[in-house]
Amino acid sequence: MRKSNFLLLIIFMVLLNACSEQKDGEQKDYITEADMSLLMPDTVNGETVAQSNKRGEVFRQNLKSNTIDKYIPNVPVYSLSGKEFNLQDVISKKTILISSDSYCGFGGASLRNDFPVALDSLKNELQDYDVICLLKRTEWDMEDSTRFEGFKEELREIYETLYIIEESDAYRINLIGNPVRYYIDKNQKVAHIGSGLSNVQNQIIEIRNNTGIDSGS
Repeated sequence: MRKSNFLLLIIFMVLLNACSEQKDGEQKDYITEADMSLLMPDTVNGETVAQSNKRGEVFRQNLKSNTIDKYIPNVPVYSLSGKEFNLQDVISKKTILISSDSYCGFGGASLRNDFPVALDSLKNELQDYDVICLLKRTEWDMEDSTRFEGFKEELREIYETLYIIEESDAYRINLIGNPVRYYIDKNQKVAHIGSGLSNVQNQIIEIRNNTGIDSGS
């Protein structure tokens, strides 16, 4: 084969591979930000309780449709030393991701107590899962980091894998409530969402249901 033809073949293969990678990327349906405006009450027109409840339900459905069965997009997270990572790069297998900020008492109780105890009781069943804790950094933390730093020090003693995520980036992937739990499959797709405060037993039930460990899947 002539050298010129060989070079053309190499160029063609590189271009073909690049097109294939782009095509694969386009096929993925990534998480898109939920419509936060649905959380704003219509005080000007005197919104009724029924209308408020309906608006809240529309938001919850919008959040689910924008998140469940969607892939994790490119989102920056930070190690405790401040090094930046891509969230996609730190999810390497089936993962339970839990998140909260330092200001929510419910979120703090869940991250400190209920969730770790539930995990410990299921550690044998969850050997195929990673657990990632994402601590949200809010605008308030920028003004006074005392609470944030204290909560971070508590969590680093509990979670082997702990990252910081800016609140604005957390909203991009719909980590809005405190706490929020994403059950992510090995392809980085969100299979289930858990949220709110629950006692240890309810947390165990949620984990079992959303990981399929009872069914052996």
